[in-house]
Amino acid sequence: MATPQKRKRQRAQKTSPANITERPAKKIKTRSEIELDAWASWKYPPEFWDRLSKISLTHRALEEHDRRVSLRHPPRAFTTATTVGDLARFARHGGPDLSDLRGCPQPPVNCPPTAMSASQSPRSRRTKSTAQSSTLPTSTTTKTTKTKRSTPYDRDFDLHLTDHRVHPVYSSQEPDLTEVMAAVAIPRPSLSPSKFSDGAFRTFRESNARAKDEDDVLANVVPTILGPGQTAHPSARNTVFGNLEPLTDGTIAPAKPDIYYGTYPEELSRPVRDELAHHIIPSTMQDKPLAPNFFIEAKGPDGSAAVATRQARYDGAIGSRAIHSLQHYGNEAPDFDGRPYTYTSTYHDGLLKLYAHHVTAPTSGEGESEYHMTQVDTWGLTGNPNGIETILFKQQTQQLYNLA
Repeated sequence: MATPQKRKRQRAQKTSPANITERPAKKIKTRSEIELDAWASWKYPPEFWDRLSKISLTHRALEEHDRRVSLRHPPRAFTTATTVGDLARFARHGGPDLSDLRGCPQPPVNCPPTAMSASQSPRSRRTKSTAQSSTLPTSTTTKTTKTKRSTPYDRDFDLHLTDHRVHPVYSSQEPDLTEVMAAVAIPRPSLSPSKFSDGAFRTFRESNARAKDEDDVLANVVPTILGPGQTAHPSARNTVFGNLEPLTDGTIAPAKPDIYYGTYPEELSRPVRDELAHHIIPSTMQDKPLAPNFFIEAKGPDGSAAVATRQARYDGAIGSRAIHSLQHYGNEAPDFDGRPYTYTSTYHDGLLKLYAHHVTAPTSGEGESEYHMTQVDTWGLTGNPNGIETILFKQQTQQLYNLA
């Protein structure tokens, strides 16, 4: 028989820290992950809605309406006793009035519930219960509703950009695209028939058809469009532009392009980087490419082409501001030559579009610069191999190296 001292030692050994399985250490998120989480949970502040010239009936607008109504009419607080009393009184008076509901019969007046007969067996009760439940529509018990998360790039976002002089394609000033069109027309050697065979095209088309979402498109479709030399240009993916000064009034989320191209930080002198940081250094991780001037926004098969265009419009204005700030660094007054130096591209379901962006002077003396977006060309890439021969052209980054 174990002594009391021995039993104490045994209990101590069983509960000692050495015998307890240690919990895995909690993973520390990187700065990039923290910024992505903050971007994903971002919501329009009240000022965004107050400043819109017109509000569309979107999911986010309805959420804001409900929030404001709840502030004006907060729910009434009841004690437990009062709640029970109110419910009993409510039930005695027949419950809610359903007369205005179509297809809902009016309940009989002063008809107390019939007590179950004592002779009714448990089996008959089960049979009756089963018969009643079988008359209910099966869709009410088996159908589930999946709510799609609303995008921040909706019609209200579109109007916000317009209100802040970031013009859509249909109201933008069109620049001289002679040089741009000539550059686009130059075939890419990497996509010549000898290097981009019929088999490669079939693989590309199959990858596009199999893509289920935006991630699939970015991983399996876009790399073929960019070509094998894509690593020759500084780029970054899925980056929150959290280091930039707001393009408008600070009430919209920072941009987060799928892919953007720029230049290496060391290519630009330190004084220029320091002074123009909040116009040209997009990320708080300052080793990422700066002075972004080419953007790609892709969507999966269920994505919206309209949303991709709005994102490209936002990206292109940010890039135009960056390049314009670099071009006129140290000048007393900025010059507006009306030429595009920033480009965006959208891809959705086999259709690739290319846009040029440029900045113009304020229409009023004290106003802000205005940003314009012009469609350059469109290519259908999944119909035949010819459509993929002249797609993305070389970036216009040589000016950045000259300025550095």
